[in-house]
Amino acid sequence: MRLGQGVEWAAHACVVLAPLGLDRGLSLAALAEYHGIAPAYLAKQMQLLSKAGIVRTSRGQTGGYALARAPDAISLWDIVCALEGSQPAFR
Repeated sequence: MRLGQGVEWAAHACVVLAPLGLDRGLSLAALAEYHGIAPAYLAKQMQLLSKAGIVRTSRGQTGGYALARAPDAISLWDIVCALEGSQPAFR
C-alpha cells in the first residue's frame, strides 16, 4: 500500500509540532516553509487534521497550528483516516 503525499506532509507536520507541546504551535507559513511546500497545499491537510481533532488552530499574531492531543496519543493510522478516510485500502 502506498500512502498519498498529503498523508506524508501531514505526518511530517505533526512530527514538527510534537516537541512544542500542546500549548505552543507554528503558523501555516512556517510549517510550509520548513517542508518546502506551498502554504495553500498544506492548508488543506491541516484543515483535515483539525477536523479530526489531531491539531487545533488559534488565531492572531501568535496563532497557528498545535497538536490537540499528546503525541503518543496520535498514530499514523489517525492521520491516514483524517486525510483519506477509514475505508479499507484493499477490497
